[in-house]
Amino acid sequence: MIKYIIILSCFCFVGCNLHSGDKLEVYTYTVKNESGVPIKIIAHFNVRDGGHITYIKNKEEITKVFESSRHNYTFNNFFATSKEGLSVTNSIKIIYNNEKYKVFDDSTPRDPRNPIGSYTASIGDKLNKNFTFTEDDYLEAKDCKGDCE
Repeated sequence: MIKYIIILSCFCFVGCNLHSGDKLEVYTYTVKNESGVPIKIIAHFNVRDGGHITYIKNKEEITKVFESSRHNYTFNNFFATSKEGLSVTNSIKIIYNNEKYKVFDDSTPRDPRNPIGSYTASIGDKLNKNFTFTEDDYLEAKDCKGDCE
């Protein structure tokens, strides 16, 4: 009897986790910092969530790999708080060496320098994406005037 329960459980587990026709896709996303200074990225889903912080030193990069058969992955997921990549970010604040900052959100989706915008999501291979914060990004950012947070 126990053998039948184990076998039935295995079939149920496999049946519940495999969907006919679903193809497992592997997303590899990389963010590089070539700005000349260390950056701090504060990602928010909403203004009350406290934000998720990512630090990237100058000349450093962070790569995340996400596998899914049912979810598309974008940089909105990359900066999010969930380790599974299923939560979404709708704004990020880039702080350059606590001197300058730039905010990206849903209001500028076609800006090619907005890593969470639809323009960035639409170009190139959806499974392998790279985004680089550049020296020009740093130069064009707003001065903090003392408090970048």
